[in-house]
Amino acid sequence: MATVEIEVYDKQVNRLFSKLLNKTRNLRPVFRSIAEEVYNSVMENFRAESDPKGNKWRALAVRTIRERLYKHPGTPIHILHETGNLERSIHTKATNNYAMVGTSVEYSRAMQFGDANKRIPARPYLGVKNRDWENIKDIVKDYITR
Repeated sequence: MATVEIEVYDKQVNRLFSKLLNKTRNLRPVFRSIAEEVYNSVMENFRAESDPKGNKWRALAVRTIRERLYKHPGTPIHILHETGNLERSIHTKATNNYAMVGTSVEYSRAMQFGDANKRIPARPYLGVKNRDWENIKDIVKDYITR
């Protein structure tokens, strides 16, 4: 394999490379911004009662609606929001290596993916929307060029 070695003597280019190197040593700020972007998108999914692709969640069963009316009279009925615990449990984590948005609520997996044994349909609330990817690209570009 042939290689070419390039030495950069331009002070301005070297400053830019130094700036890039310094920025990439600590990626936590960019990952924190990415986590916040996805968190806001997940909260939007709860408000819209839809998955990250924009598909509406399956409606609640009549039996579930009746149970909620009995348990919580006068309270508005929303999908994935009987007590608000799931939505409130969504949190972010950002390190120098990754951004994470999730929950540790025991039943969250069944809500996200469904549970055939309990006849719970999948109602995905976690995920990255196409629009989010564009915003994430902008976050990274802004971070590098700041």
